[in-house]
Amino acid sequence: MAAKVVINLHIAYSRSLAKDKVGAHYDSAGRVDCDLIRSFMAIPEAHYLLCGSTPFMADIQDALEAHDIPSEGIHTEAFGPSQ
Repeated sequence: MAAKVVINLHIAYSRSLAKDKVGAHYDSAGRVDCDLIRSFMAIPEAHYLLCGSTPFMADIQDALEAHDIPSEGIHTEAFGPSQ
């Protein structure tokens, strides 16, 4: 039997529009930070897919690695300003 793949998606809006509703269009308000990431760390073999500016991803990657998440489980895609 094939292994079951589980994907959890969490969308955080730092600046939602008036028409955007939490629970319907996004999951939480505010920026992604270490506390939010920590709330998803229940599965040791999880992979983390980060998308954002280079400084944002560096901060989150540092936080994940500080909590013993191996770098092989952290994947990034940069967009926006590099500084």
